[in-house]
Amino acid sequence: MKLRALDQVHVSSVQADSLRPGQEFEVSETLGTQMLKSLPGRIERVDVEPFAGKGDHDDNGTTGGAAPAVEKADPPHPNKAEPAAPANKANTKVKAKAKKA
Repeated sequence: MKLRALDQVHVSSVQADSLRPGQEFEVSETLGTQMLKSLPGRIERVDVEPFAGKGDHDDNGTTGGAAPAVEKADPPHPNKAEPAAPANKANTKVKAKAKKA
């Protein structure tokens, strides 16, 4: 069940911080029903639009379907050099040399 916070509320089972007004979140049907009964002026149920399957047409006359594929960024190259440590940080990869007595 998808719900929307109408007022700032704290529901620890949803997230650690308070829910902001207008923030949407998902909970189980059982918990959602309990929350709607116990917090009547602070949350509301969000109507989920049905998915337009193959062959269905939307208002523009185009068929619904899967969203266009999003291109993913290339993973970092394995031989890419690591950035240098900032000047105020010690280099932890270099071992200190032992002093001769």
